[in-house]
Amino acid sequence: MSDTPSAEATASPPPPPPTPPPSIPAPQPHGQPSGQPWGAPIAGVDAPIGYELPTAGELTPGWQWIVRLTWLAVFIGLMSVWKASRDIGLPTWWLGPFGDPMPLPVSLLPFLVPTAMVMLTFSRSRAMPWFGLVGACAMAGVGVADLSPYPGLGVIELVIAAAAGAVSVASIGGRYRAGPASPPADGDGDGAR
Repeated sequence: MSDTPSAEATASPPPPPPTPPPSIPAPQPHGQPSGQPWGAPIAGVDAPIGYELPTAGELTPGWQWIVRLTWLAVFIGLMSVWKASRDIGLPTWWLGPFGDPMPLPVSLLPFLVPTAMVMLTFSRSRAMPWFGLVGACAMAGVGVADLSPYPGLGVIELVIAAAAGAVSVASIGGRYRAGPASPPADGDGDGAR
């Protein structure tokens, strides 16, 4: 035998396992309060770094995408009205006649609302449905102003505004809701035993 220690004898012990992450408290028996209101943050559990937990009133991610795509469609719809107006020769108030067009800032004015709404969908505003309704009303104002003397393009703008308004109303139901302050005593919410 050799006097040198074997590789097995000189190896250091393995490091201890990492500590487990904090866990969610065990569920309480039916009807037993946990001592913590529903929706309250769990002790020791934090949001990942760089991520904020949603608050009541914010749109869920799916509804943020629906609202964002709706306002992108409004933008594209206005571009279509612009193109149709130039192709058929019927001016809108914001474009002016082909021979005497409105200044570029005036021509781009109707595009401010959908652009602002698309940018707002990247925020976590709790008032997003209400901003959408205000934007839809502004777009309806653009359409009403175009109803005379050529109603066709104005009607198209009103339909676009109505669609944006309908999605804004529907998005009211697509918001996070606050949980109840405490669980019901008997589990079914009516308080009777």
